[in-house]
Amino acid sequence: MSYPDFMTDEELVTHGFVVCEDDPNKAYSTLYPTLSFRHKCGTCGRWSAVFGNEKKMECRRCFTGRKPFDPTLQSYKLYMCCSEEACPVRRQALELLHDAGIAVGWPKHERIGECYSLEQIKDWPEDKRIEFLLTLNNISVSKFRARKLVHPGSRGSKARSRLPRRT
Repeated sequence: MSYPDFMTDEELVTHGFVVCEDDPNKAYSTLYPTLSFRHKCGTCGRWSAVFGNEKKMECRRCFTGRKPFDPTLQSYKLYMCCSEEACPVRRQALELLHDAGIAVGWPKHERIGECYSLEQIKDWPEDKRIEFLLTLNNISVSKFRARKLVHPGSRGSKARSRLPRRT
């Protein structure tokens, strides 16, 4: 699994990171607490690996003088695990989208596979949006800033593991 290089506060939460109690500018992954850390950039406020000294901690983009990263449309896509209509993971995801009131329609076909747009959730209140994305984490992994469904325990799958499950 790969996490995005730059994350907003909302993306940080939905990817299973928790802000450290002793340092509000540092967050760790609940899935890999000793391996995955993110730091809050002092300039743009995005979460990523940081550069600089103790006085001025900056992300790679701010450190090199580029404009801060903004989430793209890719952040609001859900890729299907397979094209089988009878797939239980696919059915569960479509049911989740339907229950949330997201119009599904025909999927788009991109190089990764079939995908559905989650753009409608951008207009939702932040707490409802985070709740939906955390629920979606139970059946998906992070893939190029988007989410991709995975089959449980599938051998040979390139998706290494799922995002942290909600309790």
